[in-house]
Amino acid sequence: MLLGLLLARWQWNKANLREEQTHQMQVRQLQPASDAVSFGMTLPDMYTPVFAEGEWLPEWIVYLDNRPNGGISGRIVLMPMRLKNSGNVVLIARGWQARDPQDRLRLTLPPTPSGVVKVSGVVRHQLDRVLQLGDAPALKGGALLQNLDTGMFRQASGLPVLPWILQQTSEAQDGLLLQWSTAASGAERNRAYAWQWLALSLLSLIFFAIFTIRIHEPTIEHEQSGS
Repeated sequence: MLLGLLLARWQWNKANLREEQTHQMQVRQLQPASDAVSFGMTLPDMYTPVFAEGEWLPEWIVYLDNRPNGGISGRIVLMPMRLKNSGNVVLIARGWQARDPQDRLRLTLPPTPSGVVKVSGVVRHQLDRVLQLGDAPALKGGALLQNLDTGMFRQASGLPVLPWILQQTSEAQDGLLLQWSTAASGAERNRAYAWQWLALSLLSLIFFAIFTIRIHEPTIEHEQSGS
């Protein structure tokens, strides 16, 4: 019963944390967007509005697999951008791409304009992670991965990658969807889990009471018959 109560509290606290993160995100998104160059190699707050100007580096595009959207299998497309007036590189989550239903390993390069482009979005320290199935493939241009962080990408590419990811929110004619999950997307699920643990705790208490009464019933009857 105590274990169930502790797990219920843990799930409830997770739901509250998700809602607090969403509130912070909404407040920060009201701020004017900052130039990605202004942060240097520092780590901005999550969901800080940012714009980046620079040139795409399509030779280092990577894909995060197993990211369904609306019941359709797909992946997130990430591509680095070399920032204008800076030698640094920012890794940009450009959007979601549906997977080829006939060949899951077939990868499609989205339209990528040459020259200087401008992209707006919000800061993510890392994208949502999924369960890694088997050994991770080598990180290289065009790799299909389960998870990725900027440290891994910096080491594999040799590029001066910033320690955060720009999650794109500005529209582009590239066929990618920008329907990103929010921090509170799992709050209701966490509260549902909390109620389930509370229900199990209550059942444990009821079963304990029932079996305690049944254990003592023969003793009571024996005492009554002996008297």
